[in-house]
Amino acid sequence: MEHHEDSQEAKRCDGIKPICSGCTDRKLECQYVDKSNRKRKQWNLDHVSTLEETISTLKGYICDLEERGFIGEKRVNINDLLAAHLDREGPSSFGIAEAVTSTEDEELITQSPGGKTVTERRLPSAIGDMSAMVWKLNICEDGTAAFTGLSGNFCFEPPARGNLLLTHSRSQEGSTGMYRGDYVQDDDLKDELMTLFMTKVNPYHQFVGPSLQIGEDPDGLDVRILQIAMCAAGSCYSHRPSASIIGQTFAESAEELALTCCRTHPSLSTVQALSTLCWYELAQDHDNMAWIYNSTASAVALHLGLHVTGFEGLVSETGSNDNDQCERIRTFWAFSLMDRIATSMLGRQCVMPWRRTRVPPILDILEAGAEPNEIAFGHQCKLWFIHDQFMDQICAFDFDELGFELRNKILVNARESLFTFYQGIDERLRLHDASSHHSILFFKMSY
Repeated sequence: MEHHEDSQEAKRCDGIKPICSGCTDRKLECQYVDKSNRKRKQWNLDHVSTLEETISTLKGYICDLEERGFIGEKRVNINDLLAAHLDREGPSSFGIAEAVTSTEDEELITQSPGGKTVTERRLPSAIGDMSAMVWKLNICEDGTAAFTGLSGNFCFEPPARGNLLLTHSRSQEGSTGMYRGDYVQDDDLKDELMTLFMTKVNPYHQFVGPSLQIGEDPDGLDVRILQIAMCAAGSCYSHRPSASIIGQTFAESAEELALTCCRTHPSLSTVQALSTLCWYELAQDHDNMAWIYNSTASAVALHLGLHVTGFEGLVSETGSNDNDQCERIRTFWAFSLMDRIATSMLGRQCVMPWRRTRVPPILDILEAGAEPNEIAFGHQCKLWFIHDQFMDQICAFDFDELGFELRNKILVNARESLFTFYQGIDERLRLHDASSHHSILFFKMSY
């Protein structure tokens, strides 16, 4: 529909073309403005549908809370609650909701430090944003590309020094056989490195129990490889100029014994050694070797039945005493935590699925006077087990195919589980002052 605009006088136009009567009488240039190209504001049906689904989900969530007693006897009408919220917030509330629930891609214009304009595409959902941020492309030494999958970018406490080896493959590093006899047979050096391991690494990961005696001669291949693995990990915190070469030497010595030990001495010490070696290889950015040790540790743990330690019938048949049972539980959770760390850093799936484990929480076996390091470790294991339960569903390929309400229910339940976990944190893990144990800070950062 065409409409005539007269800026000088408000007079209705008779619409005569090519010149209307008003312009003819006043001897003005007659101009018609085409209104047909002006867009009429329309409702975004996808946006309206999303809002309706959100309200439906909130109603179900509130009803669930009321049934479980989290809300008082006075029932709240969700429609009145939403209406009151919109009245208080005014028109801006709709803009916020639209920004959060919009199903359309948006372009975000930002300024780089150098003043250059950068256009970034914003994905339609929080899950999409998370996926885009954690998928990474790494360029290997030989120039090939390797993708790191969906991960939490987990980082454990790095060594204090800055002389870690760069990312290389085993074949590129060369052999250190000329040093092996000197380092591996040096008892003073091994005592020094194992002490560093017990003070710098083990408090966070509890690879070995407090009953381990440093300096004892190994009475089996499994204990021997465990000591070698401890020396390799401890070298990451050594201030010796040749610390990197020393660590590599012990790692290569352990590598030569690993498969033989798994075949002839599948024991708790073997699982502990493999998990420790996984930690060392991750610290050196040897992703492939780290994952090999992690997978091998899982194979030995399954062989020993550590993942079903919680079954009472199994416990009675094995005839193990309480100390042995506690050591099995501790070894499993130390391996499990390392598995989750490797999974999160490398973007892979856990080699020990949470659905196939029946192991008592390590917090159940700790004594009343347990050290803060042990308590923090127990909470770490519990936290990552909760993480597995929900991320296993969120990271599934068919998550986007689930219904809107089911997806939101998974996310809401995940938040509730984390909130309940946080409320149940041991009082000794609260941050009271700057002198708190590093393991407590480590746990807080993980949360």
